[in-house]
Amino acid sequence: MFSAPLSTLATSANHTAEAEAKLRRARKETYTEPLRPQGKKFSKEEMEDFKEFMTEFYKTIYKRRDECGQLCTEYPDSIGKYYKELVPNKMSYEDFWQRYFYRCDVDNINNEWNRKAMEETSELEQQLVSSVTDSVQGVSNFIKSAVGGLQDEIEKVDAEIVKMADSAKNAEVEETVSTPRNNQDIVTDKSEEEVSFSSRGDRDTHSTSIGSEEERFHDPLFSGISLKKTAANSEVSLRRSRKITYLEPIQRDDKQYTNEQLTEMNEFVIHFHETFAARSEEFQIVLEKHPRTVGHFYKELVPNHVSADEFWLRYCYRCDPDRIAHEWDRQQNARKEQMIAQKEQLSESVRKSMSGATQLFKSALHFGNKKDTPDGKNPSQHD
Repeated sequence: MFSAPLSTLATSANHTAEAEAKLRRARKETYTEPLRPQGKKFSKEEMEDFKEFMTEFYKTIYKRRDECGQLCTEYPDSIGKYYKELVPNKMSYEDFWQRYFYRCDVDNINNEWNRKAMEETSELEQQLVSSVTDSVQGVSNFIKSAVGGLQDEIEKVDAEIVKMADSAKNAEVEETVSTPRNNQDIVTDKSEEEVSFSSRGDRDTHSTSIGSEEERFHDPLFSGISLKKTAANSEVSLRRSRKITYLEPIQRDDKQYTNEQLTEMNEFVIHFHETFAARSEEFQIVLEKHPRTVGHFYKELVPNHVSADEFWLRYCYRCDPDRIAHEWDRQQNARKEQMIAQKEQLSESVRKSMSGATQLFKSALHFGNKKDTPDGKNPSQHD
């Protein structure tokens, strides 16, 4: 790029600026936004350029009416369109043309870009000099603080991973609350007694009995109510009372799903439609048991807003405590994997920081040794 002839560079810059001018011509903001918005700061050079432009503009604008009219004719879909729309009802003739000529002049655009490039280059140079100076002077403190801080983060990640592992272990062995002997202690409010909807095909009755949940807890496999199961049942009660449970499709267009989730959804939908007709008695029990939530929304939504099969598909999918607990497990595992990845990244960051700081320290020492000798050689090279 730097070896190209000046004329080539100029042609390339003009072409880019012309393309930018074309874009600005087509934007309404070019003509409606003031040249000096309130709150925006301008550099000294920008202010000088602006004053020079405004002085020249008011000297010549009234002599350029033919030129302005020709521009409206040449660009009817941009300049001509906005001129008819804005002048004189929304802005003056002078305001319109000063904003156009200031923002769409190729030379002005080039000057603006060159000024920004120089400012960014100067700022970058200052940052580099400051960064090198600070690094050389404080390399020892940098190593200590970087390693210490990152090590603390690793220890926090380790502690959270251990905590999550303990939590998962406790859930697997069912950290239980003792099962009461009296069924009234299990369900204190008969109207909120849970009816389980299993998406698995291993039950012929599909839990149609009101007492099916109690029978499950009396089974030897369910000697106690796990904390996770209790939380899942509480979540079911909340979801039953929300209208969105029945209105929102189980698969949303604005949400991303894993292949595992999509497969589970498809299998559930297929099984649901295969058994839907045989579960009418089960659904009727739910309506009678929960008249203020499920029953209320069923009367309100079916069939005007959703069909009966859509209503029960969404209810069964979202209000199954087993599926809720499974989803929680999946989220916990994903979080654990994320934490492990963060730990690995932190370890790699520590290694790179140590390596970079060591090299920087060596360079600083070498540079200091060269400055200490008159001829710039290392002291060990002198006789």
